[in-house]
Amino acid sequence: MKRTILLILLVVSLSMNVAVAATVIWHLWSGPQPSVNLVAKEETPLNKDDVRQITAAMPRDGRAEMMELHGRIRDKKLEVLELITKNPGNLKAAEEKIDELAQLRGQMERKALTRISEIMGTLPQEKRTAFFGFLRSRACMGPGMGCGMMKRGMGPGMGRGRGMSPGTVPLER
Repeated sequence: MKRTILLILLVVSLSMNVAVAATVIWHLWSGPQPSVNLVAKEETPLNKDDVRQITAAMPRDGRAEMMELHGRIRDKKLEVLELITKNPGNLKAAEEKIDELAQLRGQMERKALTRISEIMGTLPQEKRTAFFGFLRSRACMGPGMGCGMMKRGMGPGMGRGRGMSPGTVPLER
């Protein structure tokens, strides 16, 4: 009797293992699932000339300014963390640095939004709609809020120093 029960448990266990292995292999074999098209049907896609126009509208020194501001924000974050580490449980000790950090982040947002506003001013209405769709998807405000998490790494256009690349902008075919 014991032997029969153990044999039944062995067969059930092996069949479950085979089912799980088959499922994993099927998911790996089928490859990536088709992604959601981030360009709505009513939007006019951006073409290469539009991308050039957008790139030309960006100030030449703007990237350097943003990178410098980003570095200051990173340094300020470290200062806040150091104060919190030195004074555990006492957030008031870091309050001044937290306010400075918030002010730096506000400056960065203001610069980014000013840049976007200037670019939007150079585009016709239908291209503004397409550019807005692109920005919306990059700002993680779309469904699912994936924030560029594509297969455990950086999403397209998220690499160092690439900025806005034509591969990340919806182009007409």
